Amino acid sequence: MPSTIPYTKSGTVTITGVATTSAVAFTTAMPDTSYAVVLDQETPAGAAVGFESPWVTLKATTGFTININTAPGGILTVQVNWQAIEHHNP
Repeated sequence: MPSTIPYTKSGTVTITGVATTSAVAFTTAMPDTSYAVVLDQETPAGAAVGFESPWVTLKATTGFTININTAPGGILTVQVNWQAIEHHNP
């Protein structure tokens, strides 16, 4: 009987300085690109406020890119926690 447990992967990226993107690479590929990605942004104390919500582009079976609208600037950082979940239709 095939497994009914979907692939789930998670991690955290840190976007620093003038960057507005961060690439996420899976150690093991997803079966296809129909997975969902949930993002949670953490803006550390001292970082600029007013960032728009992060979003995902360039979804592939091997990973995706996380984007933010405004670079943190200087030595400031924005952390984005992510979770990728395979859509499963039993």
